Amino acid sequence: MKRVAPDRQRYPHLPYAPVIVDRRHFIKDELGLWGMSWEDVTIIGLIGGKVVATQRLVANPIAHPLEVVPDATRVGAHEAVRVMVRALDQADNKLPFFREPVSITVSGAGWRIGPGFVPLRAGSTGFWVQASGPGEIAVTVHSDRLGSKVVQLWAETRGNRISEVLLKGLRKACGAAVVIKGVDLTVEPGEFCVFVGPSGCGKTTLLRMIAGPEEISGGDLMIGGARVNDVDASQRGIAMVFQSFALHPI
Repeated sequence: MKRVAPDRQRYPHLPYAPVIVDRRHFIKDELGLWGMSWEDVTIIGLIGGKVVATQRLVANPIAHPLEVVPDATRVGAHEAVRVMVRALDQADNKLPFFREPVSITVSGAGWRIGPGFVPLRAGSTGFWVQASGPGEIAVTVHSDRLGSKVVQLWAETRGNRISEVLLKGLRKACGAAVVIKGVDLTVEPGEFCVFVGPSGCGKTTLLRMIAGPEEISGGDLMIGGARVNDVDASQRGIAMVFQSFALHPI
């Protein structure tokens, strides 16, 4: 009869092997209904005998009011901030099967980037709010089932930390195929610029060249007056957000 212990034989590569519980390893009625019915439980994680994590799970999760959390409550007067929305149960665990849509309204010194009606995916979603100048921004997220939640943001004037982005004959070639055929563009500090075009025309490739993940084949990329063609992406002071929030860890 096997006792419960970390399964280091099957998981030798893990520093803390999982504990595998199989009812076949126990005599009849030894575990009772354990594993056969759902009950509230608290899981405690220990490392070296010290508690490092505690997780409470409930047998009958009930959706509570929406959790609406911005990455920051104070932003620059012309900056954007991400806001996350989550459906939680009474133990503050995310409800992965909650997919009802929510509506988003932004008022005051800002506007919403993207659609105003979005579904929750695996119990969560996110959107961006762009500040239009200094002042207060009110963000309202509404669910027909869970009600409304309002969060306040404040956009404030800061020193100019946004640099000019200048593209001079920027090119991208993949072998003999030229994908970006020499782009000339100036984006002034604080300016909002949008690339529009059909699928496959090079919009994402151009953004990746500016942000750093994509190598530049020719031309010059200038940020804040400095040529950054060969500067690592992490050192450019710039970021790129994928078009689908489903790609972000939550």
